[in-house]
Amino acid sequence: MKRPNRERKGEQGSSLFEVTLALGLIGAVLGSIAGLFAIGAGGVKSGRNASEALSVARSMIEEMQSRPPQQVYLQYGCDGGLSSCVANSSDDSELAGWQVLLDEKLTDAHATVAVASLEPSPVPLSSSAQVRVMVTIYWNEGSRARKVRLGTVRM
Repeated sequence: MKRPNRERKGEQGSSLFEVTLALGLIGAVLGSIAGLFAIGAGGVKSGRNASEALSVARSMIEEMQSRPPQQVYLQYGCDGGLSSCVANSSDDSELAGWQVLLDEKLTDAHATVAVASLEPSPVPLSSSAQVRVMVTIYWNEGSRARKVRLGTVRM
């Protein structure tokens, strides 16, 4: 039996080296693209966490809106005789419900609420007609500390 002639005139095939080199280049390009997807996924997660934190802060502000300005401080357990105070969700019973929500949505999260009188001279919160409420949500993303701050003024 006669073997077919493998040599074809005018045609050349790729050598093993060329095929290996082409596969290596394709692998490097695909690896780079996969790295970009990983970076993009991290950005999406970071954005989602920031949105969750902002949503909680907005809810805290909205809940406060139902009270008259002179009673806003009561919601956060502040002493009405002071001109400002700060409440922390991780150690304050008035904000414990918000801490439960933060624990569900974010990693190592807590909130602070700062209430301050905006009167020209120091006036106790209980008699202040203008108060500033500043809600700050803190959380961690890996080794990076993040925060969102939302505030309003009540008159």
